[in-house]
Amino acid sequence: MQNIKTRTLATADKAIRALNNTIIGKALLDSGLSLVPVIGPAISSALGSRALQLLEDNTRRFVEALRTEMERIDEAKLDTRFIESDEFVSIVLDIIARNAKTYEQQKVRLFARAFANFTTRDYSDMPYKEGFIDIIDHLSVNHARIVAVIHERSCKPPGENEHQIVVTAEQISSELKIDRSYVEAWCEQLVRYGLIRDAVLGTYGYRPGRYKLTDYGKAFATFLGEKFQ
Repeated sequence: MQNIKTRTLATADKAIRALNNTIIGKALLDSGLSLVPVIGPAISSALGSRALQLLEDNTRRFVEALRTEMERIDEAKLDTRFIESDEFVSIVLDIIARNAKTYEQQKVRLFARAFANFTTRDYSDMPYKEGFIDIIDHLSVNHARIVAVIHERSCKPPGENEHQIVVTAEQISSELKIDRSYVEAWCEQLVRYGLIRDAVLGTYGYRPGRYKLTDYGKAFATFLGEKFQ
C-alpha cells in the first residue's frame, strides 16, 4: 500500500498532467487571438509554443521542489482527509495554473512550499489558503524576503516589548542589499495586501520607511517559514 506522501504526490501529478493537456489550448481559444487579422495566427502560434515550454519547465521545477518539501514533513503530520478531498485537487489546479506563468524560479519554491504546508494538519483547515496563493502569485520573491526580514527583526528580543519594535527601510535595504527606494515601493504594495503597516503614519513630522507586520503578515511569514535568498 502506498504511504501518504506517495499518494499525495501521485494525486498532484495526476491533476498536473490533466491540466497540462488543456490549459494553454483553452486559454488561446478563449482569447480569440486566432481571429485577429494577419498577425493573430502568428501570435497564437508563438505564444502557444512558448507558453507550453514555460508550463512544462515550471511544472517540472514545481514537482522537483514539491518532492523536496514533502521530504521535510513528518508523515504523521499529513492530513489524509484533506489530501483525499476535492479542495486538495482544486488547490493543485490553482497553484499549477499560477505557477505556469512565473519567471522567478524561487517563486516556484514558494508555490511548492505553500502546497506542501497545506497538506499538513497545521494548515489544512486554514481559512485563507487562496489568499496566500494569491499573494505569492501577484507579489515577487523580494516582497516575500522583505516580509521575512520584518518578521525576523520583530521577534521579541529579551526585555523588549514586541509591539514597540519597528523595522526601518534602511535596515531592510542593508540586509537584502536592495536600494531603499525599491524597499519603500515594495513595502507600499505589502501595505495594500494587508501584510505590513506603516508604523508612524499619522504622526507629527511623518516620514515613510518604518514598518510593522500585521497579524495577517505574521501568519504569512510563519507559514513560509524561511527567508528566500
